[in-house]
Amino acid sequence: MCSLKTEGVQQLIESNPRVGIAMVRLLSERLREAEVRLAELAHLQVPARLANLIIRLSTSEGIMSREGIRIPTPYTHRQLGSMIGSHREAVTRAMIELREEGAVEVVGRCIHIRDHAALEREDEARRVVGSLSS
Repeated sequence: MCSLKTEGVQQLIESNPRVGIAMVRLLSERLREAEVRLAELAHLQVPARLANLIIRLSTSEGIMSREGIRIPTPYTHRQLGSMIGSHREAVTRAMIELREEGAVEVVGRCIHIRDHAALEREDEARRVVGSLSS
């Protein structure tokens, strides 16, 4: 990790505009992701936020297999909770719901998506319930 002074960044962008364009794209994407997460925190229940997170994780790091999609990182419920703005206990309850619905399975502390459509239905159903209660 390093830091640059404002003047150094300005000089870099002036000498190479592609760097500036790349920075704007990166910052725009991060802002968009932050806006989505804030909207989720405000409007969605924990199971929908967890389902949405698992979908995002499957997109960014999922490994396809015959059984479904495996997320190789062994996230703890506490880590998942911090990623969706919730407590470990609520994540545990939501994960049990997702397992009972057949959407996910946890094997060796890794999440395996068994039914991607069920995960998306959970996300969508909780979005509707969340918007009705708001």
